Amino acid sequence: MSAIDRRLIVAARFVAIASLLQAIVYGLYGLDNYEWQLRPFILVWMSVPIPLAYWLGTKFARTSTSFAIVLLGLIAALAFAAWAYWEITWGVSRHTESMSGLLFVFAPLYQLGGLAAVLTIAAIVGRVRA
Repeated sequence: MSAIDRRLIVAARFVAIASLLQAIVYGLYGLDNYEWQLRPFILVWMSVPIPLAYWLGTKFARTSTSFAIVLLGLIAALAFAAWAYWEITWGVSRHTESMSGLLFVFAPLYQLGGLAAVLTIAAIVGRVRA
């Protein structure tokens, strides 16, 4: 494993930890309109996509290029979640959109779909270059 690979893994690990912290912060602040029985399940659901993709990325990525693709996908998913959860909790949509709270449920699903595509591309690139 080269120094670049180690740096990519450390950066991806940082993104995965940041996504957990982001989900906890937005979940504890933004889930006040949900029933208290649902909050733990939604919080876990919000926390799953990026760490799961990180774990799978470490299994599928065989080259530096493929792991760089995984890292870029993780960063994009984190940025999407930051925008979506900010828009729900503090943005304009919280006053204008009556269903914006459902984004807490659907944003992780969108993240999983995008990250599945990124992991597929990374696995293909890793097989071609390996």
